[in-house]
Amino acid sequence: MKRNWELDELIEHFTILPNEMSLIENKTGETRIGFAVLLKFFQNEARFPTHKYEVPKAVISYIAK
Repeated sequence: MKRNWELDELIEHFTILPNEMSLIENKTGETRIGFAVLLKFFQNEARFPTHKYEVPKAVISYIAK
């Protein structure tokens, strides 16, 4: 997943949709962000990251907002 993400790509691939929000709502703090990042990574890559460095900081920042 190494690439420079443009804002429109972040919006398209990493926006939490309403049906996904119901999965995330019951989590709190870092657990919520971590779960959301793993969910969206899995949707885009069809696998979970093997290292935390596989998820670009831009993706984490976008999801956290």
